Amino acid sequence: SAFKYCNGLTSLTLGANVVTIGAEAFANCQGLTTLTIPSKVKRLSAGTFYSCSSMVTVSLPAGVVYIGEDVFAYCTSLKSISVPKDHNKYKSVDGNLYNKQGVLIQYAAGKSEKSFVIPDDVKEIAQCAFYGAYSLETITIGANVESISGTPFYECTALKNFIVSDK
Repeated sequence: SAFKYCNGLTSLTLGANVVTIGAEAFANCQGLTTLTIPSKVKRLSAGTFYSCSSMVTVSLPAGVVYIGEDVFAYCTSLKSISVPKDHNKYKSVDGNLYNKQGVLIQYAAGKSEKSFVIPDDVKEIAQCAFYGAYSLETITIGANVESISGTPFYECTALKNFIVSDK
């Protein structure tokens, strides 16, 4: 929680030798808009950027092997999370973050889309996956979702339709 609630912090460039960003290190830094994650970072601990409500885009380096829960939850301006195409553990589809084992980790909550269809290759929806997705009115759960962890739809205040696909 080293910089938690540092609302005046607008830009962040970490040193090239940083390999882990600790739990809630930058949580609630609501002024943070620009973020550079060094290529050596391997771990983003739980809640690292929780509620950084001004952050618009995030590019994850190829070396990231662990992303904790709630890392980008309540990032209400976040429109895109990108991952290198050849990443062996994570992927980005339309700016949303997934792992390659079929878990939707984070929907980019700052998107203006009114509806979202969870792809059929998703098996699990992670805790906090949709926190702060205030524009979503309709969510369609893909046919292969087997598990919904915790409260992923908390504060989806515009949500009116929740559709579960048949297998």
